[in-house]
Amino acid sequence: MTMKIKMKKLCVFCLVAAWMGALSPLAGGEAPKASSSSQPANSSGPDDPLAEYESLAAKAGEKDAKAWLKLADFCEEHLLIEQRRKSIEKAIAIESDNREARQRLDQVKVDGEWLPIGEAEKREIETQEAAGKRYYGKGWVTEKQAKTLQAEDRKAEKWDLVLRVDRKNVTVFSSAPVADALFAADIVDNFVAAYVRLYGKIWKLSALKKPLRIYLVQELPVYKSMTNTSTEGMYDAAKDICYVHVGEVKGMTREENRDCLWGGTMVHELTHALDDLIAGAVGSARKRAVWIGEGSADFFGRSRIGRQIVPGAIKLAPPQRFADS
Repeated sequence: MTMKIKMKKLCVFCLVAAWMGALSPLAGGEAPKASSSSQPANSSGPDDPLAEYESLAAKAGEKDAKAWLKLADFCEEHLLIEQRRKSIEKAIAIESDNREARQRLDQVKVDGEWLPIGEAEKREIETQEAAGKRYYGKGWVTEKQAKTLQAEDRKAEKWDLVLRVDRKNVTVFSSAPVADALFAADIVDNFVAAYVRLYGKIWKLSALKKPLRIYLVQELPVYKSMTNTSTEGMYDAAKDICYVHVGEVKGMTREENRDCLWGGTMVHELTHALDDLIAGAVGSARKRAVWIGEGSADFFGRSRIGRQIVPGAIKLAPPQRFADS
């Protein structure tokens, strides 16, 4: 019995160590600044990653964009956040139309112009709404089509939702503006893909059997009536729904609020949903230690998760509607 307990503890330790080591809190957008002198040393790499970066940068030259992107990979591995961005920008300075470099900075090409995804999305929304269309389900539809679909969903989901966004791994039911719903769907779909990719190697999980469901609620009274809680987010395991309040802090833009506030809350709660999925796959649903579940959710939730790059610097394709731009 003692041996079995020790083996269980060892397995838990190895799993958590692999988890935390494989996933670094880095992303495609601006990340929290770290002091150059406090960069963590990699036990299997250089003792001084910053010095190694400077040495490699001196050798990269002024004509090789690929060398600078390779250097950006080095920075991702060693959490040299500012140097990573500088390396990517250097690659773009050498080769302005380098798609990989642009995508690493969350940029997409629209009508021959490279734009941040947020700006491209803003133009898309303005154009479609000017044409009398609304986003619902998998794309833009007429107002009549949207109202029909909306009525069906309101009856099925039993709340006054405004729109729905469908992705491979997630369905977002939202009363928030379309830009918020699209943002949520993009980062969650990428996050889920990365999570499954990582744990699939351990638990032989290749894909989700069905999309996760998120209720993105803008009205606080409605959110509280749904969840009976004062927290900003909640995962209801019985209903298999993640509830997220689209909150805001005065003095912050809407984009800053979703990046820094409710976006992290949403990913935190979704981690619980995915943890339950993994636990169920190995026959131990909801029997794991609380500190593992909350620790992993807090780790992912506090990570900077971009719309194309998620923890561990896993690079994914741009949102499909921009993929062929």
